[in-house]
Amino acid sequence: SGRVRNDDALAIAQAELAFQNGDHESLWTLVQDNPDATAVLKIAAIDAIGRGDRNAFSRLSARLPLDEQTALMLIEADAAAGHWIVPDLFYSLAEGSEDEAIQARANTVLTARPVDAGVPSQIALADVSLRLDRLRQSLNADTTEIR
Repeated sequence: SGRVRNDDALAIAQAELAFQNGDHESLWTLVQDNPDATAVLKIAAIDAIGRGDRNAFSRLSARLPLDEQTALMLIEADAAAGHWIVPDLFYSLAEGSEDEAIQARANTVLTARPVDAGVPSQIALADVSLRLDRLRQSLNADTTEIR
């Protein structure tokens, strides 16, 4: 058990170094060699977001846990990179959090997000209400500023 933790810690340290050095190939190799290391997957997902690589992000995000902290981390990386490749699912998960701090940070990112960013060719029925609320809020903000 101690060896497994050491191996995981080594893989994480190597992934962080590969990320810092922009060594995408080594990072991808680490992901393949450590399929159960969630921290390595997260580092690689952030790398894909930073590069604007939708395909790599899609492959990686399918293996990530769908929790509010992970969703927040991904949408904040998306905002920092400005490529806006993270799917709406992660934005909805963070925005719908019961944790007010996560909700506030998610709303900050959503405010910065361009209206047409991340719009899929088809919108899930569950997302319609959220999109309409966001549109309503943005229209209300504009009319308030005009007055």
